[in-house]
Amino acid sequence: MDPLTFTFEDGRTTLADYVLYQIRQHSTCCGADNIYVELRITPEGTVESARAMTGRNDCYKQSVRDILLPLRWKVENFRTTRPIYYELRFSEECKGTAEDNVYKPIPVPQGVQVAAAQPPRTEPPAPKAEPTPEPPKPPAEPPTSTPEPPKATTQPIPVTPSLPGTSPTPKAEEKSQEEPPASPAPPAPKKKIERPSPPAPSEPARKGYQPGKEPPREAQPPNPPAVVGSLPSDSTPKPLPVQVPKKYQSTGEKRPPQDHLNSYANTSGPRYMEPDYINGPVAQALYLKQEYRKRGVCGLVHVLLEVAIDAQGNVRGYRILQANRPDAEIATPQVLAGMKYKPVPLPMVFYTEFKVDVDCQSDQRKTQLDTVPDYLATPEGKLIRPAVPKP
Repeated sequence: MDPLTFTFEDGRTTLADYVLYQIRQHSTCCGADNIYVELRITPEGTVESARAMTGRNDCYKQSVRDILLPLRWKVENFRTTRPIYYELRFSEECKGTAEDNVYKPIPVPQGVQVAAAQPPRTEPPAPKAEPTPEPPKPPAEPPTSTPEPPKATTQPIPVTPSLPGTSPTPKAEEKSQEEPPASPAPPAPKKKIERPSPPAPSEPARKGYQPGKEPPREAQPPNPPAVVGSLPSDSTPKPLPVQVPKKYQSTGEKRPPQDHLNSYANTSGPRYMEPDYINGPVAQALYLKQEYRKRGVCGLVHVLLEVAIDAQGNVRGYRILQANRPDAEIATPQVLAGMKYKPVPLPMVFYTEFKVDVDCQSDQRKTQLDTVPDYLATPEGKLIRPAVPKP
């Protein structure tokens, strides 16, 4: 068996095919199972041990062990025992008898060479060397006293000759001839400089305390004022005028003349000044549909309004400029009473329009709001174009 390709010498039969053939011929194991096997191969090519690391069917595990143990492996580069891992998958159909999944020992195949096993390399024994006769030993000589090596004698250091014109001092010559050179003295230890320690404070140190002039213990007279005398008239502070916004005062519900209602211009209006609804545009559309539906208004509702709100976003006044239906115009004041916008810095007045398709019945025909022109032309809105009938 080749440990690299897991095939036999014929080059076609794999290890999985051989194990499955033996299972079908010599055992009654059945069912589906996956077994991950660990094989320990020796340098001689034999299987030292075969161990199933995974699997749930004991019949498969024991049969696989009986099949793999007799195999011989090609071990060209094996110097020590090596582990080899292989996965086997089984899916055999059970016959429904009492012998299903009953383990039976699988015999070693006889007369069939499972795999070529290379014999271990043996080196020819080295020829034994013939013993050579030992030469005769010379006669032992009597021990003689070994001469001791001469002891080294210290010679005096010659005196350095004096410079020409000068005479050497006799004391220096005697010291140089008699006394040996003195070894250098070790350096003296450095003396520690003692610094005077500060006197111990009478009171314990306080956290955050910094040395300095102590504050007076008794109340001191106040410092004299910086300006002596009366202040000039122009230095008196005067209150600044604060512009308070005027509250919106409604003049009542007055319908503008008919010629004014139809005289709108296709220009950008104050749409960008409209505040945001408290819960967003989607919540505003759902609220309008629900409120108009409660008041019996169904279908397209298109109303142009002038609305005044306070800083908290509550509606404080309104004026209906145009409506597509009388019932929508009547229900709009009650719908405005429940609306609330996001807070703004100052009270404001803005123009807005409601354009919703209120569906009261499931089979009601829906209106395409994009085809209905707006009352106000804004930069964010679409251009007003006449609806083109579909062909």
